[in-house]
Amino acid sequence: MPEQRGSRTFRHHRLTGTDRSILGALKENARQSISEIASQLGVSRTTVKNRIDLMRERHVIKRFTIELDDNDQAGGAPSNAFFLLRLKRRICRLVFQTIRGWPELVQCWSLSGENDMLVQVRCVDNDGIERLRDRLVRHPEVLQATTFMVLNEWLRRPNGGDNVDEKPDDFMTKLLADANPIDITEH
Repeated sequence: MPEQRGSRTFRHHRLTGTDRSILGALKENARQSISEIASQLGVSRTTVKNRIDLMRERHVIKRFTIELDDNDQAGGAPSNAFFLLRLKRRICRLVFQTIRGWPELVQCWSLSGENDMLVQVRCVDNDGIERLRDRLVRHPEVLQATTFMVLNEWLRRPNGGDNVDEKPDDFMTKLLADANPIDITEH
């Protein structure tokens, strides 16, 4: 069902040049104030606030977060793990709705084949991984969970390795510049 705002109905949000500039500024430093962003872009504070509010409302901006240096967490490298899940019913959405708010959640996929989901988590230590695994296996839809601990990370490519010759910032700038309308209706 399309969302409504006032008397108009919308399905897509086309990013304007101002939207892209705001997203770029937030990507660079999500803690900067609306006034700082407005000053950088040469637009009013009200414009920046309204554009951010609209992008949040339309789920262009899903959340504000931070990225920690892996070596600065609790004095050492974090523990990474993958949980391979088989579900009682193939309704991954139910499990995802339960775990989507976990701050330790890195990525989550639905899979084809005999396994249904793959969940990647990053915790301060192995005890954190075990606590998350215990929570997952108690979920009423989870039939089986297999844990794969990451022993060593050999390579991490930003954005999944697409255009590995480009720097990550260049890739994001290009991605935002070429952004198509975003369909925010539920599937």
